[in-house]
Amino acid sequence: MVGIAAILQNLGALDIRLVRYPALVLLILGVTILIGAFAGRARWLVLPAILVVPFLLAASVVTVPLEGGFGNLYERPVSSSAVRGSYQRIAGDIYLDLTALTGTQAAPVVSATTGFGSVNVTVPFDAHVIVTERAGAGVVHAGRAVSDTGFEASLTSTMEPKRGDGATITLDLETGIGDVWVYRMAPTRQQLRALEVDR
Repeated sequence: MVGIAAILQNLGALDIRLVRYPALVLLILGVTILIGAFAGRARWLVLPAILVVPFLLAASVVTVPLEGGFGNLYERPVSSSAVRGSYQRIAGDIYLDLTALTGTQAAPVVSATTGFGSVNVTVPFDAHVIVTERAGAGVVHAGRAVSDTGFEASLTSTMEPKRGDGATITLDLETGIGDVWVYRMAPTRQQLRALEVDR
């Protein structure tokens, strides 16, 4: 039954959240145990049912689409046109280095999601950053602002630069189980000298 549901999900005939798969297994085991109580011995099914519960609890906090493959993803676009709109992982950390987007380049909108792992984004020193972060279970952090740690952690923040007036970068970041971090890169000496010249 679970296999049929998975096949239908892959074919696009059903839209099933991750949490429903272990819930379906638990339901089947529960019905089997109930029938076994009257028709035969099925006490041994209690152990598999107990083992499914942690997976059910873990899956209940994962609301992101499970797409993009497995393993860590490292990206450093060198221009706004090289920025992909969406970065996704089923399991694995995402590292986005946006520090090459200095100055007043066109403002990109970046979405990054992972089911199991952390999302880490580094922004330029002069960027105006509008960030929305969510974690089903974990920590969300943007600059000096930190949301509550735990389940359904979320944060919406605007990070203004202390120096310079660069592009506005909009971030929409989410993880099922893991942390979300946004860091601001410190300016180099050359960048500081350029700011002094512009004054």
